[in-house]
This record gives sequence, C-alpha cells and structure tokens, in this order.
Amino acid sequence: LVTGEVVAIEALARWQHKRRGLLNPHDFLALAGQAGLVAEIDAQVQRSALQQAAAWREAGSELLLSINCSSVQIESADFLPKLESMCAEAGYPLDRLQLEITEQTLVRQAELAASNVQSLRAKGVRVAIDDFGMGYSSLTYLRQFPVDVLKIDRTFIQDIQTLAPARVGVSLADAIIAMAKSLGLALIAEGVEYPAQISYLDRQACDSAQSFLFSEPCNATQMQRLLDHEGFAHLLEAALPIE
Repeated sequence: LVTGEVVAIEALARWQHKRRGLLNPHDFLALAGQAGLVAEIDAQVQRSALQQAAAWREAGSELLLSINCSSVQIESADFLPKLESMCAEAGYPLDRLQLEITEQTLVRQAELAASNVQSLRAKGVRVAIDDFGMGYSSLTYLRQFPVDVLKIDRTFIQDIQTLAPARVGVSLADAIIAMAKSLGLALIAEGVEYPAQISYLDRQACDSAQSFLFSEPCNATQMQRLLDHEGFAHLLEAALPIE
C-alpha cells in the first residue's frame, strides 16, 4: 500500500463444471468434505499452484505464493513432509511460500496444529491467519500459534466506503491493526474496493491489501498479463484522504 507493487499471489480453487459452469469453493467444498476429498483437492490445487509459481519465478518474478490449508491437512502428522516434497518436485523454495489457515482450523486440534505451524515457520514458510476476526479472535491463540501475518476479514473493511465511514467498523479495524502491530505481525486487508478504504489503511500503516479492485480471481494467462502491468500506484495516487 506504499508503492502499489504486486507482492504476492493467492492460489484459489475453482471447478469448471461441464453443466453448471465455474463453481466457487462454497459450491463444492462441503460436499467434498462429506466425501473425504478435501485433502486430495488441497494437494491438487497446491501442486498446480507451486508448479505455476515456479515457472513465474524462473521467468524473473519474486512474488510470494500464498496457498490455503484446510484443517484436514494441518492436523495431519505427515503434512510438512508432503509439502516439502511438493515444493521440491516443483522446484519452488519454501521461503517464498505462505500458508493461509483460518482460526477455526487452528483450534480444532490445537496441539498438533501448533506443532505443524512451528515446523513450517522453522522451514521458512510464512503462516497467515485468514479471515481474522470472524472466528475465535483470541490473543491466547495468537500466542499459542506464532504466525507471521493477519488477514483482516472484509467484514471490517466493507463499511468504509466514503469519507464518512461507519465508526463501528473503523474502530474494530483500528483495534485489529493496533493489536497486530503490537505483536509484530504483518497485515493484509481483504475486500478493499474503494479509494476511501485505501486512504484509511494507508493512514493506519496497513502493509498490504487484496481485492477485486486490483484483480478478480483469474487463470494463469490472465495473471501473466497482470504481472506484466506496472502495478497499482495509480490507484494509490487517486485515493482520497479520510476526514
């Protein structure tokens, strides 16, 4: 949010269904969970993303790759060896990888999850709590699971759409930002769609943002065109100050 530079890419799951068209995760993950296929889908998405990110890296891109991790994976005793194997197979370095985990995922099997999180960070993998504020949001869990990044849920950002944002939304976002900074955590704001939101986040010294304002979810070809772009400094320059 200082330079407008693209610094990371998040890999998302989509299903191109023959009859129903493009499906989002909420359209199929619940059924996948009932069928016991979540870990397999996770691994398939992650392997594909690592291979593509490795190709971009070989072409000169130093972007961080962010991938989502389900509770099924983070609770698995062999999760880290499998992840290392996928990275080695793709030729992608662990220290350019970020795993996104929800609060709910972390607390299901706290002891094993904490062990896996610590092992990941010891290998250089960044760990982010996704949709922060929508789950347990306990300082106890932040202490138990030493992470690197908090992703502020869009709920706390969406009301800031004008120069006179809802004070409740701003106050909650202020509290999350202040807490993260006191813990030395990096911040990513989700759901940033309006110039006023950029201005607010810049004033609060939030590190990064992601949203449809910068790019809707897209395939590798479309993403390459975005990477060839000069970044988003023009959006930052156009942002209006918050009064």
